[in-house]
Amino acid sequence: MTNIKLYLGITFIALLILFSIGQANAQENRKDTLDAFLFSFMDAPNPITPDCSKEVLKKINFQLKREKNITIEEQIKLLVIGAEANLNLKRTQESAEFINRAESLARKQGNKELIATVSIQRGDFLRVIIEKEKALDAYKEAIATARSAGEKFIEAEAYLHVGSLYRADENHKQAIAALEQSIATSRKNNYYTLLISVLSIRSAIFRDLSKKSEALSDIDEALSIAKAQNSPYLASMLNIKGSIHYRFGEIDLGLENYRKGLSQLNLQPFKDDLEATLQENIALCLKEKLQYNEAKLTLDSALNSRKQLADTNALAKNYTQQGNVSLQAGKYADALEYYLRSLELRQLAGTSSEIASSQTSIGLLYRNLGLNTKAISYFSDALDQRMAHGSNVEIGEANTHMGNAYFDIKNYNDALHYYKEAHIYRQKTKDKALEARSLNSIATAYQEMKSYNKAEAFYLEALATNPTTDIKGRAIIRNNLGNFYLAINNKEKALTNFNSALQLHKASQNLLGQGLSLRKIGEIYLTQKDYSKADSCLLASLNIGKTIKNLEHLKNTNFALYRLYFEQKDYPKALNFYVAYAQEQDSIAQTKSSEDLINARLSVEMEKKKTEITRIENEIIVLRKEAQLQESESKRQWYIVTFLIATSVLLIILGSVFYRAYRLKKQKATLLQEKYTITKNANDQLEKSEISLKRLNATKDKFFAIIAHDLKSPFNALLGLSELLKQRASELTPDDVLEYGNAIHASSAKLFTLLENLLQWARTQTGKIPFNPTVFDLTEILTSNISIQELTAKIKNITIKSDSKENFKVEADLDMVNTILRNLLTNAVKFTPSGGRITISTASENDRVAISVTDTGAGMSQEEMNLLFRLDVHYTTKGTENESGTGLGLIICKEFVEQNNGEITVSSKVGQGTTFTFTLPIRKTL
Repeated sequence: MTNIKLYLGITFIALLILFSIGQANAQENRKDTLDAFLFSFMDAPNPITPDCSKEVLKKINFQLKREKNITIEEQIKLLVIGAEANLNLKRTQESAEFINRAESLARKQGNKELIATVSIQRGDFLRVIIEKEKALDAYKEAIATARSAGEKFIEAEAYLHVGSLYRADENHKQAIAALEQSIATSRKNNYYTLLISVLSIRSAIFRDLSKKSEALSDIDEALSIAKAQNSPYLASMLNIKGSIHYRFGEIDLGLENYRKGLSQLNLQPFKDDLEATLQENIALCLKEKLQYNEAKLTLDSALNSRKQLADTNALAKNYTQQGNVSLQAGKYADALEYYLRSLELRQLAGTSSEIASSQTSIGLLYRNLGLNTKAISYFSDALDQRMAHGSNVEIGEANTHMGNAYFDIKNYNDALHYYKEAHIYRQKTKDKALEARSLNSIATAYQEMKSYNKAEAFYLEALATNPTTDIKGRAIIRNNLGNFYLAINNKEKALTNFNSALQLHKASQNLLGQGLSLRKIGEIYLTQKDYSKADSCLLASLNIGKTIKNLEHLKNTNFALYRLYFEQKDYPKALNFYVAYAQEQDSIAQTKSSEDLINARLSVEMEKKKTEITRIENEIIVLRKEAQLQESESKRQWYIVTFLIATSVLLIILGSVFYRAYRLKKQKATLLQEKYTITKNANDQLEKSEISLKRLNATKDKFFAIIAHDLKSPFNALLGLSELLKQRASELTPDDVLEYGNAIHASSAKLFTLLENLLQWARTQTGKIPFNPTVFDLTEILTSNISIQELTAKIKNITIKSDSKENFKVEADLDMVNTILRNLLTNAVKFTPSGGRITISTASENDRVAISVTDTGAGMSQEEMNLLFRLDVHYTTKGTENESGTGLGLIICKEFVEQNNGEITVSSKVGQGTTFTFTLPIRKTL
């Protein structure tokens, strides 16, 4: 928590108490009251609200107009408080004026105590406008002035500000050294309120440095002193203690302290804001405990308080937390909407670091959804913000997010570039654990690029750089090294690194990590024919998999055990493990089907919220343009002021300044026009999106109604036939049972095919079918698919032949092409009568090959052809021998052909057969 808030919190309390004193004894008591609060500090994590700042400034200005009734000393102190209030309202120019007036009066008086106090306030001002070096000089001047005047309290206070500045700059060593000076002086002179504040800040630094015992020791001491002194700030300190427990994963203890903080709010100044903060922290704990509904209700309560307090930054933070809860609960559309609302507010407030945080959250959500283009766009915006105003840690993190996004889409060159940039900035932080993470990322990129020597060098450098205290980080590097050596077939080094990873996972109590390491070790022993060690490791890995209930891990381990016992010719055990492997595989397949249906629902939810999300995104674009306009206006005003000052010194620059002002005015007009154009285009796009969404929803509703009807028919057949079997089981002959069985099988097969096609279609709609184009021999694929269909064709005495005269290399997704050919050939066999023929031919069309499947079947009319490939019309007919279809096959074919940059067409005449033709990109062989 920045020390500006600490200082402002106490000085505001001082002012409010000062104004509550009756006029009769005001002159007698004002000085003691103001001093007691002006130079007292307390860790108040809750910020002072803008409304409170405005009220304080109003009262200050009223008092300052009554100069005859207050002393020069009191004027200085009021000016110091007023400077802080203006700073809280982001009125930097007014704040600077108050500070200059206070400093001028203090120096005229020759009062070193007040000169030192004003120097501290000047340091706070310089820190806010990001003049850190000058701020440090101001604080050091305050220390020197206070020391020469023997003002130990102000000297200790100035050291607190120095420590807070170093902490914000991530110089933790210097921060702790400065705070220790303040603590020593406070203890020696019994400055209890100041000591409580410094201990609280140092505990937060220890928390961030992962020093749990030191952090708890400091905050417990602060709490003990606060209780003894009847401090009104117990709730604030309990909030800090809760954050320490939360930081170290002690969720229940964190929750306990946050709730204790709520019970201590009665004495707390500005308690409404702190109450909302505590509620938000409680929601964090509930989210970790997977109690999403309770977390949402708690955040909603805090949100109501935030809206009443009219604190834009705090409101944006609440929306971010709402997004985090929705994301973890799997409500991606809600999460995105909350994140965008948070970003919109932060754009209005103009806080660069918070804007970047929102952009990062949105980027991570889009990356999680596989929408990499949008993810990269938001990560890029966040990186720009960090580069302009962020710390080295933040810039390193932003570059890492960019690298991860490019890594996901297999753009390893760009991923490598950003990983290297992240490494440069993380080196500046002197945080070896962060530096090692970047080195590990660089190594993974080189490994995917098959630059094995470089990959090995960076993995080893990451291991050497990573501190021994970072157990989890070292375990990840060791595991990656094991996989790397396994990839280049160096089993001995792979074994060494997996064993090291296993020990580190044990130290960090990471069960999944232990299980994975044991399986890898067991598989290596298996390849080395060391069956005893392989058996021991694999069985241990299997037990861990059962404990953590990880299906993928159980599947892979059961398969490894099957191989182990098969090689030892222990076939009964091998069979048992193979059965277990198959069962886990089936469970994963069922989970995948459930995920597909969930993703289909998610797609619909995203479509429903698309209009609102697009509206917010467009508002953010407009806000960005408005910020540019404000920046342009500020520059224009600055040039005008410069012109007015400069005219008295140098008239030569007059023309230049006017020219510059003219250009800025023109730029402002251009930006206004751009803003109008963007707004108009956004509204037009929203209208088009709404019309498109309504049409799409109507089409899908009709489609699902058709599918529901088709699902009902086979189910009715199944239920009817099974009911007959149940009622007449004792009467039926074997022939009757066979007849019913065939009918049930036929209905089940039709139902299975329909569901399989429906799920495959759903996956195409949600983008969950991976698209992996490769170059392959078209002739081989045609031959393979013909051989698959020949058996069915022979039953109907149908001949299938390939009339492809030229050999083509096709660049497309192999699985999708197989699906297209399989569907078209199946349809051709289905609609071709006995004794007919099916011909597959190919022809070159510029940079594409046209593949045609022609049959001698019944053919179709133009009206029937118009019904093909349509989602809103369910068109299916019986084959020549009453074979049934689902009506989805050609729809899936069309989706796959278009995804491979091709087109599909049909030509047919009644009684003369049908030809389906689709195109694919080709590479001709030499």
